[in-house]
Amino acid sequence: MNRQRRKDLQNVIKTLRNIFIITDREEVIETLESAIDDLEYVRADEEEARDSMPDSLLFTARYDDMEDNIADLYDITGALCDMIDDIASDERVDASGIKAEIENVIQKIQTVIDR
Repeated sequence: MNRQRRKDLQNVIKTLRNIFIITDREEVIETLESAIDDLEYVRADEEEARDSMPDSLLFTARYDDMEDNIADLYDITGALCDMIDDIASDERVDASGIKAEIENVIQKIQTVIDR
């Protein structure tokens, strides 16, 4: 993963950490949707970089790391979509109700950054 994609993921982490100061449920959903958009952009960029690798690098640790990053970003995006569904379907759920899940997502994003 290149420096720019890592920086973009750091910004997603900042966005997710700021979600806990938001009190409006709709704003929480919008913030999660924005994070999803950013993650999908990074994932697509990582996929493009992987697909552009020369054949001589296809069976290297670097290629495997890119594959793992892409898979993790799909999983992270899915988890955020599930959170949106939970918030939208249950009026009692807000950012504080999904704090542990968001912290888990942040840890997964950090793992992708560090890989």
